[in-house]
Amino acid sequence: MRYLASIVGALLALCLFGATVQAQPSSPDPCLPGDPYDLMALAAVIASSTPPSAPVVINPDLTVVFVDSAAMTDDDEIMGRGPALAGPAAPEEKPIESVRLDAMPVRIFNTRTQFEWRVTMSERMLRAIYECHAADGRTEAGGPLDAGAIEGGPPLYLPAILAQESNALSVTHTLQGAGPVVAPAGWSGGDDTRIIRTPTTLWPWRTLTQSSSWPDGEQSRCTMTLIGPRHLITAAHCLVNFGTSNWKARKLTPARNGVNVEPYGVSQMTPNPPPGADAWYIVPDPWLDPNTPDDENKYQWDIGLVLMLDRLGDQTGWMGYGAYPASDLNTRYHLNRGYPSCDSSYSERPQNCQIARLYGDTQECKIGYYHNPGSNGWNREYTIGCDLSRGHSGSPVYHYRYSPSKGKNVPVVTAVVSWHECLQCSEDDAYPNHVRRITPWVLTLISWLKEQFP
Repeated sequence: MRYLASIVGALLALCLFGATVQAQPSSPDPCLPGDPYDLMALAAVIASSTPPSAPVVINPDLTVVFVDSAAMTDDDEIMGRGPALAGPAAPEEKPIESVRLDAMPVRIFNTRTQFEWRVTMSERMLRAIYECHAADGRTEAGGPLDAGAIEGGPPLYLPAILAQESNALSVTHTLQGAGPVVAPAGWSGGDDTRIIRTPTTLWPWRTLTQSSSWPDGEQSRCTMTLIGPRHLITAAHCLVNFGTSNWKARKLTPARNGVNVEPYGVSQMTPNPPPGADAWYIVPDPWLDPNTPDDENKYQWDIGLVLMLDRLGDQTGWMGYGAYPASDLNTRYHLNRGYPSCDSSYSERPQNCQIARLYGDTQECKIGYYHNPGSNGWNREYTIGCDLSRGHSGSPVYHYRYSPSKGKNVPVVTAVVSWHECLQCSEDDAYPNHVRRITPWVLTLISWLKEQFP
């Protein structure tokens, strides 16, 4: 009956909101003509099989340093845990146009050469690239989009029949041959209200990407989100262990909907990609800097970007991305969807957890408090109250925002799940989960990545 309801729900969604609007694959052309910042030279350096022995100053805006040969492993560091951090609920943050970016170097890892680089970019260059992308609509959701949204704020979560299924699943979950089992206390407020989100081919769920072990991984290690044809955003700890050069071999599967259900195929982040093909991981330099304290404050650097081999986003579409001050975020209706691990040792996993299935809370992700301000006054992290568990790491916190160019509301990623304060949380733990925001610097860094490798 559950599967029948899913099928009927999908058909109802198409009837209510319109069929998918087919779009041509995105143009691989850069936004700025003439390569004014010598990005082709940067690409040549970091793709080189013979690393330079000294720093390479490409121009006043770009400096590259070879760090070391690294390694790809199957290490498992799914989500960190730490004590509560205090902070304001409504900090004063100036608009991005009037603040410095608070930029810093990045570490870039090439999966083909397994070389690790430190790249320093000027604020002038980053801002110029971002402004071009914003003016050209490249920061918005793109690719194949549906004519309408299936979620986005009260009262619209799902088509009606899916909502009925969801309400049943949030209280009990019946398996074949077993009776209903009452869901245990969850992460937030003593009640786990996550449900399976299906079919994953609906927009925008198909942009959600399971990260699992390569080559035969079924269990979710992390979640990523397509923000471009082959560009993803996630948590740094999903890509490389803190303070190490242990980068992670992973299988990336958009819209995964169970074991062996891969509607758009997979892209592999492995030590041996096809000849001439490069895939990349990018994280903030402080995440790997040995001078960064190994405490809960390290998670202010827990954000990462991925350039995968395959342009799967040309099939799925991708979410937009944005950086907004707290005064704006606090007025929005935020959502989270992700792929939890069903490891039996994880007490916070969903009740009767189903492997490789997409889950999401029926409640909004209310923002609690902000912490870890940068030099520009923007806080790098905040807490949320929706239910999550290990495997949700790197999954998006997003909301819907009106797009004048598209004439409708589209999803915009503004943060990624990073760490938590408790597992089986009490009713008093209203905001136990921490996310790393897209700050002005990260906003421009994403545009750089899409300009560097369109």
